[in-house]
Amino acid sequence: MGNTFYFGWEVALMEWIQSWLGPVGTVIASLFSEMGEQLVCVAVLGFLYWCWEKEYGKYVGLNVLVGITLNPMIKNIFLRRRPYFDNPGIKCLKPVERGSDIYDISAQGFSFPSGHSTNGVTLYASLGRYKKNRILMIIGIILPLFVGISRFCVGVHYPTDVICGWALGLIVIFLVPALQRAIKNRWLFYGLLVLIALWQGRAVPPDYLYTEYRDYDAIAAAHCEAPCVYLDDNYFAPLTEDIQQLLYFDEVFVTADPDSAALDEYLARYADSDEAVVYVDISKFWSSGFEPEEMLPRLLESTEYSAWEPLYTTGLSQTFLLTK
Repeated sequence: MGNTFYFGWEVALMEWIQSWLGPVGTVIASLFSEMGEQLVCVAVLGFLYWCWEKEYGKYVGLNVLVGITLNPMIKNIFLRRRPYFDNPGIKCLKPVERGSDIYDISAQGFSFPSGHSTNGVTLYASLGRYKKNRILMIIGIILPLFVGISRFCVGVHYPTDVICGWALGLIVIFLVPALQRAIKNRWLFYGLLVLIALWQGRAVPPDYLYTEYRDYDAIAAAHCEAPCVYLDDNYFAPLTEDIQQLLYFDEVFVTADPDSAALDEYLARYADSDEAVVYVDISKFWSSGFEPEEMLPRLLESTEYSAWEPLYTTGLSQTFLLTK
């Protein structure tokens, strides 16, 4: 599940580094990697706000928050698999979720861009950018550099993941303060950030939030040979929440009209299949939403399917199995 793409030099570089890393190097790389963890970000921000200067903490915290919000949104556009998934020569020396199977993508997550690299820039570079202190500015260069490098040393990110993670962090620390200065109405400014956060909440793969979605993966995998129809009038939000399940199917037909001729043509290509999987957008927030009791009978009338049964329900959609 997910997409595989990389440059040959990335794999060669990672394999070469790991061949020289050794136990001590692994420990050092892991320690630098920890410096980009969200828990460390929270600890530093707490110290800045309660022990140093509130405005300092708010400045750095806002940059970190925006970075943490944007990074998973981009991850779920590219859906890039981690390097060790597809390259046997690369070892996973520091899993994202230590207690889970390293090849369970729902637990280990997607790769591009590196969240630790983004966190490193938005946290440490913001320290020096706010205070204009030479020592803090040096720290703001060195720590993100080593945090990012450590991520491909331990095998969980490609170098391009790290480079783009750094780039995202730099965009955030320059763009967010500039927007804050340009938008004088602070409620409008924070309102925009809240809207971005809400959108991100719809874009994060559900397996990061709800373990029951792993059962939904199994259901999708069991019916992946069948045609898949998504009845959706928004074309983004529900599809994004269901993306991990939809990836099991060779193709997904998305439409807002269960009576369309194009849908009939799509299902005709699967005439030998005795079943079909149908997702129905029920969201009232991102779109008008559909009523399954209304849409499914219309679908049955125009096809050879005669019955339907529910498979599972998420916050934005319901999934059904149609049978002949």
